[in-house]
Amino acid sequence: MKLVDADEFRKTFDKVIDKFSERLEKTTFGGVTYWRVKLPEPPPERALPDTLRQPRPVTAILGDYLIVSDSEEFLHHAI
Repeated sequence: MKLVDADEFRKTFDKVIDKFSERLEKTTFGGVTYWRVKLPEPPPERALPDTLRQPRPVTAILGDYLIVSDSEEFLHHAI
């Protein structure tokens, strides 16, 4: 999502990160800091088959864009 004012949005983004800090993990890739949502491991009877990718929700601000995805690999490609 293209941000109108990335610097102003970052203030709001940081407040959200602080509010949910116990559920987020700060990570860095390619010099870019992003946040990964900590998800509980599903019980074995609810686990996805090996042929399906487990979602890994992530979010980051890249320049003037807010990136939100359920794929950490996608975010790495965007960086």
